[in-house]
Amino acid sequence: MTTLQPLLIVLIVFIMVSVCSCWVLKGNGVDESAAAMWMRTADSLEAASAVHEAAIRYAMVAERFPGSRFYKTAVRKAAFLHSSPLNEAVDDSASFHWFHVYTSLPISKEEKESAEMYISLMKKIGTLQKEIENLTLSSKKQTAELTSRANRIHELEVQLQEATEELTKLRDIDVKAYKRGTKK
Repeated sequence: MTTLQPLLIVLIVFIMVSVCSCWVLKGNGVDESAAAMWMRTADSLEAASAVHEAAIRYAMVAERFPGSRFYKTAVRKAAFLHSSPLNEAVDDSASFHWFHVYTSLPISKEEKESAEMYISLMKKIGTLQKEIENLTLSSKKQTAELTSRANRIHELEVQLQEATEELTKLRDIDVKAYKRGTKK
């Protein structure tokens, strides 16, 4: 039994060292080399103007590698690119999400103010877009109503013209009949 004890101790120490070294190398579950690879891919997509795909990739880096040194940059870029005018599939809700995550990070006062201003501007733009949509809808309804009224006016004008022509014919008949009756 005593000869097995040192072997058992060595085995336990080996297992503990292996587990700890994996934990340290991964940085609390974070594989920095994998995070770096994903960031390079996202950076390449952004450089190639594939903004939508880059935004998604940065978000994936932030979700998969929250303990990495790339996390803050990935969150910031995901926030900005999800609402970028260059993004063919703008996703304001995703942008809001990532901006709120970004403002909760330990960032400078200037960065926080800038992000909060961006959030505020996005909200204002959203409000203005809804107002424009409402005005456009109202304008379309009014245009349809005006078109309907214009058509009704045209119909009434046609009926008035027809009635006027009919009245003129009846008057002419009445005048002719009166003239015949006075000649006798």
